[in-house]
Order: sequence, then C-alpha cells, then structure tokens
Amino acid sequence: RRSDGFATARLIYDRLEKVGYRVSFDMETLRSGNFNTQLYERIEKCRDILVIVSKDALQFRENPEHDWLRLEVAHALKHNKNIIPIFLRDVVVPQKEDMPEDIAELVMKNGVTASEEHFDSTIGKIKRLLHSRRKIKNKLLIAVLCMVLLALLGGGYYIYENPIYPLTSIEKQEFSL
Repeated sequence: RRSDGFATARLIYDRLEKVGYRVSFDMETLRSGNFNTQLYERIEKCRDILVIVSKDALQFRENPEHDWLRLEVAHALKHNKNIIPIFLRDVVVPQKEDMPEDIAELVMKNGVTASEEHFDSTIGKIKRLLHSRRKIKNKLLIAVLCMVLLALLGGGYYIYENPIYPLTSIEKQEFSL
C-alpha cells in the first residue's frame, strides 16, 4: 500500500540498488503499456519479491480484482517466488486462517521487521534472505580481469628472468640476445 509503506520501500530499493542488486520498483521501473501485464511479467522474471507489510497493508478490499497488493502477492505465490515480507512498526500479523485463501501463505513466510533505528541491520537481514545475487558491474569485472592478466604476465616474466631450474646452453644463448 502506497499510503504508509512507500518511504520504506523506496529506501530498501535505493539501498539494494546501491550495493549492486537489480531491483524493480513497480511504478518506478515499469514502462508504458498495459500495467497489469507488465507487472505480472516482472513478477515472473524476479527471483525474490519483497512485500512491505504496513499496518494497513493486510486490510483487503471486498473486490479482490481492485486490490493490487493482493493480486501481486497471489501471482508471486502462484509462481513459487521467494517472498520476503518486510514488517513495519505496529503491524499485527493476522493468523493464516484469517487471511484470504489466495494469499494466506504470506503470513507463513520468513520475513524481516524493519527498524528505522537499525536500518543497516534490516538491509543485512533482507540480503541474507534473498535468492538473487548482486550483479557484477562491468568496471569491477574489467579490473579483476586486468589484475589476473597482470599476475599471469608478471609471473611469466619472473620465471624467465629468475629461473628456478638450471638453464641449458641453448636457453642461455636465447636469453643473452
């Protein structure tokens, strides 16, 4: 629900993006076109779904077809996604039997209680529950490859200049040129 969970969702989004995760933030990252089709496709592509559970989030509308939170969670459950509920302050989690049947499993998922005072700890707990891995940034990959290449070239040069085995007379002639 955007009314009381948006700020926390945005902070989590920003923090996970900053450390290298590829994160979708529904209305922020969806393109023009049919909203529900794109949203369902995005859920199907994701490995993990974070659900911000505010005190009003689990108050469901009578008509489930107009309740996007319920529709998103139901779709994620249907596709066996790793769902991580993020519980905000003052949330009372209902019993499974008090939940709508299509999303009752949500309350059984291992989640995280968000703490404003200890937000780094909250992010750490979320990261431990994720199945997704951070993306390797191109610059980091290039730096690692350069280091490996330099190590290989440096090691080869060292062997020829300071052999650890005796040189044959032919090798001595080659190196003296």
